[in-house]
Amino acid sequence: MNSTIRYDGILVRASLEDNGDLPRSGPLQESPDVSPQGKNVVEDPQTYFRQNYGENVGKPVVAGEPNLVYIRGKNTGDFAQGGTAFLYWANEADLDSPARWRNNRLFTADGSDRVPLGRTLPGRVAVGEAPFIYSPPANDDGANIALLGVVATNENPNPIPGLGDSINFDRWISREGGVGVLQATLQPPPKPTASFTTTGQFDLGNTKGEVSFFIKTVGIPQGWRVSFEAEEPAPDGYKIQLPLTTINADPFLQGTFADLDANYSSPITFNLFPGQGLPDKDNSVTVYAGQYEEVAGTEKSGLPRVFAASEDAPQVGQIDPGRFIIQAQYTTKINVPTAET
Repeated sequence: MNSTIRYDGILVRASLEDNGDLPRSGPLQESPDVSPQGKNVVEDPQTYFRQNYGENVGKPVVAGEPNLVYIRGKNTGDFAQGGTAFLYWANEADLDSPARWRNNRLFTADGSDRVPLGRTLPGRVAVGEAPFIYSPPANDDGANIALLGVVATNENPNPIPGLGDSINFDRWISREGGVGVLQATLQPPPKPTASFTTTGQFDLGNTKGEVSFFIKTVGIPQGWRVSFEAEEPAPDGYKIQLPLTTINADPFLQGTFADLDANYSSPITFNLFPGQGLPDKDNSVTVYAGQYEEVAGTEKSGLPRVFAASEDAPQVGQIDPGRFIIQAQYTTKINVPTAET
């Protein structure tokens, strides 16, 4: 016959069904007490998280953004006690291997790796005032991760630093009332909204072979972002585009290339995404396409399909020192608002 004991610390639940009896039964990775709240600070976390203790109010965890994560717990002991909250993250697939994640502590905005939970009476809920910040890379969307919230007390210290290199995670977490785990699939970051979009028709007189496409900005502040995309793909299905790219120089030049049939023709749409500052009054944004002239005994190779151009942009029909012939271009200017005095 299986026997259980009641956890006597500050319980961080495994799920809404968890009442503090150990060992816990499933589900074991749906903690409502490890609570992501998006990018916005909760105005009154003490009131908010106590009032909705019977609910899981966590929000999706988003890649490429700072996710604020709060920790709460309930005193299931028979005496008043306080605690200290910690937060770790792990790849879901690594949970049986603590050596890969036991040092993955997360921090608060002021750089602390712990948050105090005040002295709390038996049966009452304790809440960490400050959130931890989890900022997964933007290209990690779709990854399955786990957030491990710990509330340590004098009688129940943080068990994670002492974990071995390999464990049966489900068995371990079922016996740890002070640790709650939230499994999450990272959601993609929201797509930014372009402040300026325009489309130009590109009718190239190219020969069959490699064609390069560039974008050049002049007088656009660093930190702004640009992208472009051709409506017609390459014969091999490659989408001719420059993904969202941050401007880091003035002038700024970036490109991509594709193998195309002769006389390629397509609309190309350019997008500009604002950051800090305003463009110069004499700004310009140019998208252009062309081919390198073939020269006996030389070749152009080794570039990735998206690359930074080393040469400045020539005029249509001219050949630059790199023997690059521009066959079509589209230039536009961003209107800059006049400051009122």
